[in-house]
Amino acid sequence: MHPASLLHLIVDLMRLRAGPQDLPHSPPLLVRFALVALAVDLFSAHVLDVDGTPAPRFMVAFALTFALPWMLLSWRNRRERYVQTMLALLATGIAFSLLFLPLASWALTQGLIGVDTAPDPQQALFAWLILALVVWKVAVTASIWRHALDWPLPAGVGISLLLFVAEFGLDRLLFAGTAG
Repeated sequence: MHPASLLHLIVDLMRLRAGPQDLPHSPPLLVRFALVALAVDLFSAHVLDVDGTPAPRFMVAFALTFALPWMLLSWRNRRERYVQTMLALLATGIAFSLLFLPLASWALTQGLIGVDTAPDPQQALFAWLILALVVWKVAVTASIWRHALDWPLPAGVGISLLLFVAEFGLDRLLFAGTAG
């Protein structure tokens, strides 16, 4: 698939106008996207100066990124959709990370994160922008799951939120005493 066509499909996924079924079934492309996603995560942690994010934490998060969708698709007898679903989840995840990174970097340079004083207008703007990105990401992920599982959109929202809570909960359970 031509890179421009792939980029167009990713934009359509972000605009809720495409689903994972529109992506190619390409395990080699999935491996490339997985490596890019890992590189973006590591780069983001470096740029944002995430303190003490250990390699085991990254590895667990990375494993969950692949294991939870596999388990869900297997449970619903949709294993054949795994590669395209993962491509959609990784591609949009990379896009959201790249949208979030400059915003978070700006907030850090402005001292908007971790301030114990009353919120100022810049902090409120930052909070609203982050909320908008989170809502958009949930909508995109829900749309991907809706297509992958042949479920209605509200069920896709539920799955998106459930997977987020599962990843977050497991992270807290395993790494509650570590920094980062």
